[in-house]
Amino acid sequence: ERNLLVKLTSDLSNNMKLTISGLYNSVDAVGNNDVGQPGVFRSAGSVADVLTQAGFTINSRIFYDSYWPLSDVDRYNISAKFTHALSSNTFYEAKLERVHTKYHTRPNAQRDTTKVYDVGVGFLVDEAPYGNEERLVFGVDGMLMGVRANARDFSELSTTTLKFDFTSQVNNTNLIKTGIEVVHNNYNMEFGAINDVLPTQRPWTDWERSPLRAALYLQDKLEFKGLIANAGLRLDYIDPRGTWWNFGDDPYNQAFFSTDFDPGEEVNFDQVSVDKQLTISPRLGISHPITINSKLFFNYGHFRQMPISDRLYNVRRTFQDQLSLIGDPNLPLQKTVAYELGYEHS
Repeated sequence: ERNLLVKLTSDLSNNMKLTISGLYNSVDAVGNNDVGQPGVFRSAGSVADVLTQAGFTINSRIFYDSYWPLSDVDRYNISAKFTHALSSNTFYEAKLERVHTKYHTRPNAQRDTTKVYDVGVGFLVDEAPYGNEERLVFGVDGMLMGVRANARDFSELSTTTLKFDFTSQVNNTNLIKTGIEVVHNNYNMEFGAINDVLPTQRPWTDWERSPLRAALYLQDKLEFKGLIANAGLRLDYIDPRGTWWNFGDDPYNQAFFSTDFDPGEEVNFDQVSVDKQLTISPRLGISHPITINSKLFFNYGHFRQMPISDRLYNVRRTFQDQLSLIGDPNLPLQKTVAYELGYEHS
């Protein structure tokens, strides 16, 4: 694993500050699963975990260097933040950030089947069990020496975020905070498992999406004698962008969901524009000091969260193109309504 961090901070003037930072992380490792999901072995304990329930493949897991796939992950994060104090009680911050992740999961180098190793009396063998072999091959003791390292992952993900926050102490009673955040995601997902000898139920995912979401908030902190209150509103907007399949009165269309599916006919299925969503979330917090060390408090708020991309956009098929999982980009934002009433003593 390799890491590189660079950070530059400059005071442009007495009231302006610019910070630029960059982070690069590269991992060259061995994948810990056989279906193309993210995850690598990071400790001796994680390796031991996959040996405890290995069954007849125990020797293969130890001695076959292509039992698990090679998995490389490259990430970088670049950001710039600008802070400007307009006065002694008012300032704003603007930040632009980009995060990019690239996965490369694949089998080891192909096995050289040239028989050049003499094990005695002129009996020549190849380099097995080393090297990847796509055929079903067993050693003289029954050790599996092929059809492993099925995982593949060639996905790339990037997120670009623009954020602006404004804070002002308007008077002795009111501290106003407001801001906006815009997030653009780009998903290029291509991962799964490939096994030509045992193809049944090998999943494969392949989709691209570029959703856009934004948030706007306004908050006022009110301070009175014996009472502190935080009141605010948050506006969330999500645009999945693009279209999605519409099956109308035939939600279990055999031509799409079953092994009858023909990839060349995918564009002929009816599609409609995906819905945009706009939600408002109120939030309120009240604190009443009783003594120097104690207070009563009450908090109430609505909190929204975007479902994971896998539940929104994933289209996963198995052997013979049968559908095993399909997302729904029209899923509503996950909503939590929280209440809290309590007493605190320190």
